[in-house]
Amino acid sequence: MAGVLVKTCLLGALTLTFLQPGAAVTQCENIVIDNEWDTGYQADFKQISPVDLDGNTGLTIQWTFSAPVDSIDYYQGSVIKNDDYHFTLQNNNVYVKEGEELSFSFNIHYSHEKPIIYSETMNGVPICNGTAPTDQPVVTTTEVVVTTTEAVVTTTMPVVTTAVPVVTTTVPVVTTTVPVVTTTVPVFTTTEAVVTTTVPVVTTTEAVVTTTVPVVTTTEAVVTTTVPVVTTTVPVVTTTVPVVTTTEPVYSTATPENNPCEATGMKPYDYSQVLCMSYLFYEAQRSGPLPSDMRITWRGNSGLDDGSDNNVNLTGGYYIAGDHVKFGFPMAFTATMLAWGIIDFADGHETAGQTEYGEAALKWATDYFLKAHTDEYEFYGQVGLSDLDHAYWGRPEEMTMERPSYKIDEAHPGTELAAETAAALAAASMVFWKHNPPYAAHLLDVAMQLYHLADFHRLDYDISIPDAQNFYPSSNGFGDELCWAALWLARATGDPSYIFKARDHWDEFNFLEGESDMFSWDDKIPGIFSLFWMLDNSSEYPDALRNYLDWLKTTASYTPEGLVFLGDKGSNRYAANAAFISLFAAKNGMDTEANQKWAREQMGQLLGDNSRYSRSFVVGYGQNPPQRPHHRSSSCPNPPADCSGALDNSGPNPHVLFGALAAGPAENGDYTDDRKDITHNGVSCTYNAAFTGALAALVEIS
Repeated sequence: MAGVLVKTCLLGALTLTFLQPGAAVTQCENIVIDNEWDTGYQADFKQISPVDLDGNTGLTIQWTFSAPVDSIDYYQGSVIKNDDYHFTLQNNNVYVKEGEELSFSFNIHYSHEKPIIYSETMNGVPICNGTAPTDQPVVTTTEVVVTTTEAVVTTTMPVVTTAVPVVTTTVPVVTTTVPVVTTTVPVFTTTEAVVTTTVPVVTTTEAVVTTTVPVVTTTEAVVTTTVPVVTTTVPVVTTTVPVVTTTEPVYSTATPENNPCEATGMKPYDYSQVLCMSYLFYEAQRSGPLPSDMRITWRGNSGLDDGSDNNVNLTGGYYIAGDHVKFGFPMAFTATMLAWGIIDFADGHETAGQTEYGEAALKWATDYFLKAHTDEYEFYGQVGLSDLDHAYWGRPEEMTMERPSYKIDEAHPGTELAAETAAALAAASMVFWKHNPPYAAHLLDVAMQLYHLADFHRLDYDISIPDAQNFYPSSNGFGDELCWAALWLARATGDPSYIFKARDHWDEFNFLEGESDMFSWDDKIPGIFSLFWMLDNSSEYPDALRNYLDWLKTTASYTPEGLVFLGDKGSNRYAANAAFISLFAAKNGMDTEANQKWAREQMGQLLGDNSRYSRSFVVGYGQNPPQRPHHRSSSCPNPPADCSGALDNSGPNPHVLFGALAAGPAENGDYTDDRKDITHNGVSCTYNAAFTGALAALVEIS
């Protein structure tokens, strides 16, 4: 035979493709590669839709690649791997009219030759065919066929690699040279090496052009755009010399940054606008290759090698606070609370127009958790070493320190981490079940596996991941996380066996003994009271929740200005977390008027009701908000300016960290907008987690 015969099944359709050796393979024009690394690349898909796309039709894209692909990250929907060369993307939550542009970002991961997309269909309509074989019949039937692959490979296959593919694959290499140089100059000490490695690419390209004139004439736009890229490379490198050598950073923003979240006029505070801004903060905290629809324009790709020390892909997820360590335990609590807010205050999200942003923020975490779940009972719970990370004050895009990854498994358990992640995935499955059932089912399966790991292999997680003790230690044991996870699994599955497990944990750990004053990433007991009250008919659980809420109103400590004070580091977040519990109880009929009133007053303290300062504690919102949060990336000026000295800069952070809730005042009410005061001016994903849901609740009742 003279070629390769491949038979695949794509969504029930039988497709036969006969590829002639020597055929030219070109990347589809609607695919634009934004960023590349050794084993993958990030790209954008932009296409005028040939059909109407809505919740009934959904979106189905079929891709054929020139080389084997390991996996695809498609954050808006699901991915079906038919074989190494054929993938199907599906999304039932797309609303695009025929003739309108559809766009999204995705990541390609591969192990050997760089694969390009040369054939595409959208909802059955061909939109790209980048091959030019002498004969390429395609026969399609509508029968449901079991996927099989029959291949006869001859020794002539290498003939496919000809001069023509060199032209097409060289262009992305040259065009990506500029981003590599400009974004990594502050890191590399010798930029000349980048220039010299570019020269062979240019000379090779010229040789191909001169010998393949027909190809050049048909892709003239591509070749001609190469010239300005190469010629401008030299001034880019030469102008970076003063950037590297200069020690005079610039700490002013060239133009004021506009708030992407518009005011709505809601009174007394614009809860809708602040809800929008809270999700903006989560965009600023993203790690990994960033999508093209980012509203925070001063962030870039970072942490692209995370997990490489253990040969796993741990890109994505969130930087938890103002540093760049990805701590899994507090990240999981963040995801659980974001999901809870979307589930129980869905109307508030809809009214504010934030459902889509809320789901995107949640999925950014859950996608990462699925990557971190590398085996049935294996889960990576941290990326980065706290001492190395905290010695660096700069942009995450320019990190050069080692970022080791740490896991838990049956031999090295981590009960709090596994159980909290199980709770997050179970709660998230409820959010995505309507629009993406396969994804939701996968989340629920992993949640069950992690709960099993947590329950049957018990050990404090910071023993297996000792570095976590420095910032996120387990201070009250793992009993509350086990009960919390069982309750979320009970709610997500409807399986009564999980309620029985939750009761067992309740009895085993006796949550009614001792004090439970705060609800946080480390203490879930008030949340346990709430879910038991919702899911179990016993009178024991409503009494526990009601007693806690009464204690908050009558016995808890308060600042002179009226903020309930449950802890010094992050006093605002403890108040916001308690307000969320109070609003949840109120919505479900427990002392509705009193609990709504108390929660509204506490949220008012965060937004400007505090009598001494009359200030907002939300960056970018209201009167006199914090301008100097303890946050590395927003404190750095725009590149190529150096970030050294940013911590000591007396002026505002050059970038507005819209929506971030500052840690808050001391018990005596004192507060200073000081970047070095992490206790009172720090920010964190955990600070905004319940705060976000509470805002949605207030939108509902305003």
